[in-house]
Amino acid sequence: MLKKASTTDCKVADRQLRDLTELKLDNAKIKNLQPLSSLTKLTKLSLNSNQIVDLRPLALLTNLTELSLYSNQITDLRPLGKLNKLTSLSLIDNKIADLSPLADLKDLGYLALNSNQIADISKLSSLDRLQSLSLSYNQIADIQPLAVLTNLTLLSIGNNQIKDIKSLESLVKLTSLTLSNNQVEDLQPLSNLKSLMSLELSNNKIGDTKHLSALTELTFLDLDDNKIIDIKPLSALKKNLNSLSLANNQIDNFSTLSSFRELTYLSLASNQIKDPKPIESLTKLTYLDLENNQIKEVRTLSRLDRLTDLMLEGNQIDNIQPLSNLNNLERLTLGKNSIKDIKNLSNLSRLQRLTLNKNQVKDIQPLSSLSSLSSLDLAENQIEDIQSLSSLTKLERLAVSENPIANKSCPVKTTTCCRFWE
Repeated sequence: MLKKASTTDCKVADRQLRDLTELKLDNAKIKNLQPLSSLTKLTKLSLNSNQIVDLRPLALLTNLTELSLYSNQITDLRPLGKLNKLTSLSLIDNKIADLSPLADLKDLGYLALNSNQIADISKLSSLDRLQSLSLSYNQIADIQPLAVLTNLTLLSIGNNQIKDIKSLESLVKLTSLTLSNNQVEDLQPLSNLKSLMSLELSNNKIGDTKHLSALTELTFLDLDDNKIIDIKPLSALKKNLNSLSLANNQIDNFSTLSSFRELTYLSLASNQIKDPKPIESLTKLTYLDLENNQIKEVRTLSRLDRLTDLMLEGNQIDNIQPLSNLNNLERLTLGKNSIKDIKNLSNLSRLQRLTLNKNQVKDIQPLSSLSSLSSLDLAENQIEDIQSLSSLTKLERLAVSENPIANKSCPVKTTTCCRFWE
């Protein structure tokens, strides 16, 4: 505190600090808050990433409107119970279970309680001015108390134990909802949330997407790790959707997506896709993940010249000539395919990360022109000589294990991590 006041005189420091209205003491190894108890003019206080357990010295700071205490060791919130001017409170990453002391903080508009030990959220039902509420990474199963919080625009309740989401159907002002990593199966309650723009539903038990068809304002949709086969109901979302993630489902037919012309991000990794043809019309794509499918032919990807990230690992590809004009690529994964000839990669001058492990490559001379490469994986091929890589001065990581290389000296700068063995 003396350092904050720029003096070694405790009395002078006390006088100066008493007039403070804002104070930030993050990452300061603070345990004892007693020196703050007299700073009653404070309206904004940040004490993130300290070692705080006891909040009692804050009880007198009744002018506080914003308080941030994430990443501490707090269990008892009772000292905050009278801070009824608070509009913003962050308590992420603590050890909180009991939310009772927050019940009277009626002016709260922002409340973040991620990564605690919360199971019971019944005391939050009185906070009807809340607009943003984050409760991810807790132990919550019953979300009925949220039904009355009709001013919410952002709700994050991922990584809990939620099955029934009927309580959410009244939250019609929601624009962002995170429900990832729960046990949700029935999406019917979401069909009324027509203001939603961002919806995260990854790692649930969803098979039927028909109730999402009404959410036409969506720009971001994550349905990774579910049980989805049919994506035709999503066709109603094509007007505004620019990010769609459907990795690790059971999709084999994705022709529906051919009309999603606004997409810039698309993940279909780990499905049952054989032909990527429906994607050829999605010319705004900058990110495309098709890893771990059954793709043999990539000719239809040649038009996607805005791509910066293309993931094709774990397919059955042997000809990569169609990729030769994707000049904006910065990341390309081609591991675990059947590739022998890589000459068509030689003009992808913006490539920074390239993965070619577990193929049948012998000649790596075409890579010598890729001067922007920082990471290159060539493990498990048939490469005998790697000295042609000496021109890659930006290379930081080179993996060449399980190749019949005669000269096992690193061809690039000494700071590069060269892995000749697993």
